[in-house]
Amino acid sequence: MFNRFPFRFCSILPVIAVCVNLAYNQTLGLAQTPAEKTDTAETSSDVPAVASAQPPRVCRVQLKLVVDGEVQDVIEKGDLLTVLEEREENFLVRTFSGRKAVVAKVNAVSIAESSEIYSELINENPDAGRLYTLRAGAFWEQGKQAESLADLNRAIELGYTQPHAYVSRALFHAAIGDYDKALVDYGVAIEKEPQNVSHYVNRAAVYMSRNEFEKAKSDYDRAIEINPKNGSLMQQRAIAMKAMGGLPGSLIEFN
Repeated sequence: MFNRFPFRFCSILPVIAVCVNLAYNQTLGLAQTPAEKTDTAETSSDVPAVASAQPPRVCRVQLKLVVDGEVQDVIEKGDLLTVLEEREENFLVRTFSGRKAVVAKVNAVSIAESSEIYSELINENPDAGRLYTLRAGAFWEQGKQAESLADLNRAIELGYTQPHAYVSRALFHAAIGDYDKALVDYGVAIEKEPQNVSHYVNRAAVYMSRNEFEKAKSDYDRAIEINPKNGSLMQQRAIAMKAMGGLPGSLIEFN
């Protein structure tokens, strides 16, 4: 059913999305924990201003960001790092707090390789729901769908009720064709974040999969109300309108 209409989900794994503050432009040297070696510092003039399309990495150990011998920030084990540039032996990254730094490749693993890191952290903090959502992303990358859903269920049971937890679980449910549960979770996310366009777009995609085109159009209507200048949303709504039999209206949308 997913291939019948060219609709799009806004994201694949929002559970592992990195929130960064682009206002920070200072590049910091990175001094690793005592057991590790110290990396070299970078200068702000030789780094790109915009993050690349490379996938995020997960910090394997706690690292300290230092400038002139003073600790400016700490990258915790399990933190997500936005990769700005991949080099031969290290990554230029933007940390969760928005700073730029150089991290040795040995200390920054892929999402798929991070499940053991999060398992260790969960053993130390078994009631930290956020850690289960992060491990769920790692399991999903490994193709372990049941484990992913179990971790998201556990996170929510523990009281971790951030919208992205429900969105992630909804995406996972939709990916395996369990549309009823996906719709329930998107509904919760929308209640929590009624101005988030992606929630409506993702729910509309599920409605399209179920041939509930009018409901899909309604969600696209709301998304366009929030973001009226997004041409892609209008194209998606036009597809829903065409599926409803509203060809003239859909042509106007495409125009």
